[in-house]
Amino acid sequence: MAAIVLMKVVETDGSTRLSMSYSDGLGWIERAGMLRIAETTETSTAQPRDANPEG
Repeated sequence: MAAIVLMKVVETDGSTRLSMSYSDGLGWIERAGMLRIAETTETSTAQPRDANPEG
């Protein structure tokens, strides 16, 4: 099993940053692939459900 966790971190001074953590032994190509799949999945679910792709 492997995991990537993306977090929006709000610092005590109010500033924000994006932080990422991942499983030990997870290579860069696996991380890149997992992030790409997550991006594709999230983008496809952002489309209106009643949109007609044929026009």
